[in-house]
Amino acid sequence: MNTNIASVTRLKQEAKAARDFDDLETASAVLDKAISILKGDLETIDSSPESERTSRRVEIEKELADCFGMKGGLYRRAAVKATGSERDALLELAEKMYKQGAKLERNDSYNLTNTIVIPLIRNPERFYELVPKAIEARDVVERQVETIRATQWWAWADLGLLNLLAGEAKRALHAYAQFSRSGAQVKDCQSTINALQDLERSWPAGEVRDRFADAIAFLERQKAVVS
Repeated sequence: MNTNIASVTRLKQEAKAARDFDDLETASAVLDKAISILKGDLETIDSSPESERTSRRVEIEKELADCFGMKGGLYRRAAVKATGSERDALLELAEKMYKQGAKLERNDSYNLTNTIVIPLIRNPERFYELVPKAIEARDVVERQVETIRATQWWAWADLGLLNLLAGEAKRALHAYAQFSRSGAQVKDCQSTINALQDLERSWPAGEVRDRFADAIAFLERQKAVVS
């Protein structure tokens, strides 16, 4: 690990600590420092030995994707406590962060999934417009869990949500069952439930909202099992 990546790792830990104390402003400022370091590294990557460029680029872009995802999460968290135009403005910022992260993401799906989820929280009427994107993302994550991400609980959580959006309720519950078997803890179950509740609260009554409610009930039972 190069020196700058080590610094970024420390900054991310600092940002998480600030976030956990609900100091979102500090967490965001710390992540901005990390992003600035990583962007600087990308700009100078051509000065690295040719044999190292590809691996360095992959490492830097992975960290950048994670930082953008974390910033998106901060804006999303802030939006929970906001209303009206302020809420929508925060969700718009979250969406922008997730989009930037998705461009850099490799063998992950957090940013990708949220580029679909956030627009739907902002405007559920876009559901049918975004179903094809949800199906495409679902297929990507399915390939990942069949190979390199089979033991990552967060991959199964993304797959469950994407299946719900794709209209595949049974496949969603299967993914959520695998989520629990892959090491998800109580806090992970609750985080996944919270994400579904964000959608459920934003949704009008009907079949899609019922899917979210059924998945939440399923995960509540899973949470009781792993506790």
